[in-house]
Amino acid sequence: MADTSFIVDSLNSPPFDFNLTLITFDEKRPTELLQVLNDVFAHLNSDQKRVIRDEDPEEMSVRMTEFLRILNFKHTIDPEDFRMRIKSGDKGTIYHILHWMLQRLPDLEKRAYVGKFLVQIPVPEDMFAEETIQETYQQYMELQKDFKSSHKNWEKMKKTSTNIPTNDLKNAVASAEDEKKQLVAKIQKIKASLEGVPNFAELYSVTSALRKEQEQELRLADQYMQQKQMLESLDSKLDRASQQLQSLRAGGDNMDPSAILTKMNEDVENSKNIISNDLSKQIESKQEHLHGLREIVSSQPASDMDISRFQAQVTSLQNEVREIRAKNEEAAMGGGGVAMARQQAARIQQLKEEKKGELNELNAEIAAIDRQIQAKQQEIQKARGNMPQLDTSGDAFKTYTNSLRQTSAVYKQKKAELGELKSEWGVLQQTLQILQSRHSDLKNFMDEMEKKKGITGYTNTNQKIVEVSKGKAQLDEMKGKALEEVSYIVQAIASEIKEKKAKLAPQIKELRALQQKARDLEADYKEKKNQYTSMKLALESEQSRLADEVRTLQSKCSEEEAAYHTLRTQINHLQLVWERAYATARAAAEGGTGENKREKYKAYIGSQEKEAKKLREQQKKVKESHEPNVKQQIMLRDLRKLVDAKLRVAKEMQNQSRIGNGLSGPGGLNTFTIDEE
Repeated sequence: MADTSFIVDSLNSPPFDFNLTLITFDEKRPTELLQVLNDVFAHLNSDQKRVIRDEDPEEMSVRMTEFLRILNFKHTIDPEDFRMRIKSGDKGTIYHILHWMLQRLPDLEKRAYVGKFLVQIPVPEDMFAEETIQETYQQYMELQKDFKSSHKNWEKMKKTSTNIPTNDLKNAVASAEDEKKQLVAKIQKIKASLEGVPNFAELYSVTSALRKEQEQELRLADQYMQQKQMLESLDSKLDRASQQLQSLRAGGDNMDPSAILTKMNEDVENSKNIISNDLSKQIESKQEHLHGLREIVSSQPASDMDISRFQAQVTSLQNEVREIRAKNEEAAMGGGGVAMARQQAARIQQLKEEKKGELNELNAEIAAIDRQIQAKQQEIQKARGNMPQLDTSGDAFKTYTNSLRQTSAVYKQKKAELGELKSEWGVLQQTLQILQSRHSDLKNFMDEMEKKKGITGYTNTNQKIVEVSKGKAQLDEMKGKALEEVSYIVQAIASEIKEKKAKLAPQIKELRALQQKARDLEADYKEKKNQYTSMKLALESEQSRLADEVRTLQSKCSEEEAAYHTLRTQINHLQLVWERAYATARAAAEGGTGENKREKYKAYIGSQEKEAKKLREQQKKVKESHEPNVKQQIMLRDLRKLVDAKLRVAKEMQNQSRIGNGLSGPGGLNTFTIDEE
C-alpha cells in the first residue's frame, strides 16, 4: 500500500501531473498501466514516446525491456518471462518498475541520456570476419570512450562552476568596471591638465621613482615592525624560559625526586587547563571572527558610496567625542574654590582607595606567605617522618651533614624573609592606622567647615558629583572606544573589500578562461555527438540492409523448400499411378480381371457423386434456413429473458405485499404464470 501511495504521489507531482487517486490508479486496465509506464519512459527519453494501443505488443515488450536494460533495472526472473509479463501488462511487475523508477528519477534521467550513447550494439561473431565491419565497430567503441571522457569533463566543469557565487562575481565585475571607468576618466583629466607642463617626462620619472621609494620605505618599515615584534616576543619567551630554568634549578636543589615529579605533574595539569580553557576560548573567538569575515565576504561588497557614508558617520562621531571632551575639560577648569575642594576630596578618596587596595594586597601576600610556611613545615615534618636511620660511617654521614647544613641555611634564609615580611606588615599596619586617623580628622574638619559655611552635607554631595562625573567620564571613554572600534572596523572592512577585489580579479580571469573552455568542450561535444549520430545512422542503415537481404534469402529458401516438397509429392503420386497402371495391365494380361475393377471403380465413383449431390442440396437448404433460424433463436432467447424478468418482478411484489399488509396477494392484479417442471 505504501508503494502504491508513493507511486500515485509521484505521478501527481511535477513533471507528470496525472491527477490520479489510489482508486483510479488501481482500476486502470493493463493497457492504461502500460501507457503510464511509457509516459515515464518518455520523460526520461523522448524517443520512447508512443501510443500503446497503436503499437504492436511484441515490439512494445521488446522496446520496454531494452530500455529497462539501459536503465540498469535488475530482476530475478527469467528474461523471457519478464518480457511476457510486460507484454500482458502484469500489475505487480508494472508497479515494481514504476516504484523503482520514481525513487531515483534524477539519476535515471542522466543514465537514460548517457546510456543512449553507450549502449552496446549486438553484432554476430561471424560478421567480424569482414574488415569494414570490424573497423566500423572499433571506431564506434573509440567514439564511446571519447564520449565518456567528454561527459566526465563536462560534469566536473559543471560542479566547479556551480561552486562559484556567480551573483557576487557579477557584482564585483560590475563594480570593477565602474572603478575602471572612473580611473580612466581621472587619468584623462590629469593628462589634459598636465599637457602644458614643461619637462613633464622628467617630472613623471622623478615622481614615479619617489613613489616607488616611498612604497619601499613603507614595506621596510612594516618589515622592521614585524621583526621588532618578533624580537620582543622571542625576548619575552627567553626571559620566561630562563626564569623557569632558574626556578627549576633553585627548587631542584631543595626537593627530592618525588616532589619534583609532583611539581611537574602540576605544571602539566596547569598546561592542560590552559589548553582546554584559554585556547578553546581563543579558538572559539577566532572561529566567530572567521565566521563574521566569511559573512562579510559572502555578502554583497560595499560600494564607494557606502564607504564614504560610513566615513562621514565616523567623522561626525569623532567630532561629537571631541566636543564632549572639551566640555568636560571646561567644566573641570571652572568652579573656583568649590572645584578645588572637589579635587581635594576626590584626591583623598582616591588615596584612601589606593591604600585600601595596598592593604588588601599585603594581607593577601601575608596569607600566601603563611600558607607557604605551613607547607614548608609540613614538608619538614614529612621529611623527618621519612628520614632513614643515620649511618655515621664514612661518606653517608658527610652527605647527611651537608644536606643538614643546606637545610639549615635555607631555613635561616626563609626565617629572615619571614622577619622582614612581618616587620613590613607592622609598618603597613601602622601606616593604615595613621591614614585612618588622618581620614577621620579630615572628615571632622570638613564637617566643621561645612557648618561654618552653612553648606552641611556638601562633601557627600560633592562625592556623589565626583562619582557621577567619574561615571560620565567612563561612559565618554567607552563611547570613544566604541567610536574607535567602529572606525577600526570600517577601515578593516574597506581594506578587506580591497583585498577581496584583488583576490576576485584572478578568479574572474580564471572564470572567463573556464567559460571559454566550457564553450570549447561543448562545441567539441556537439561535434562528437554529430559524428556519433551519423555513425549510428550508417550502422543502422547497414544493419537494416543486411536484415532485408537475410529476409529475402530466407523467403527464397522457403519457396525452394515448398517447391521441393511439391515435386516430391507429385513424384510419389505418379509413382502410385504408374504402379496401379502396371498392376492393372498385368492383371488384364493374366486373367482379364482389370475390366471388372474398372467397372467397380466407376460404380463407386458414381455413387459418391450422387451422395455429394445430395449433401450439396442439403447444404443449400441449411444456408437458406440459417438466418431465419438464428433470428428465431434470438427471439426465443429474448422471450425467455422477458418471461424471467416478469416472474422475478411478480415474486418481488408478492413478497413486498406479504411484508407490508400480511395478505397473500393484491386483488385485481394481472399475473403471468408459468408452470415450472
